[in-house]
Amino acid sequence: MPLDYSKWDNIEISDDEDIEVHPNVDKRSFIKWNQEAIHQRRAERRSKIKQLQERIQINERVIEQIGNILEGLDHTDPSNIFQSF
Repeated sequence: MPLDYSKWDNIEISDDEDIEVHPNVDKRSFIKWNQEAIHQRRAERRSKIKQLQERIQINERVIEQIGNILEGLDHTDPSNIFQSF
């Protein structure tokens, strides 16, 4: 009775050690540090997005005020421009 080894021809070997760390560094500590770094970067991105959204709101108000000023200038006499300020 011959043995059939054909099922072993297409075997996929995977490495359980998908994260390589220095031998002097504990793997759990390394993973914990990476997770903390990821969370910190996310928090920084959220903070940056919040700051940019606040700037957008402020800039929209400024643009609106500038538009109002320009509208007022269109309807006034050029000689009286600085008297209204």
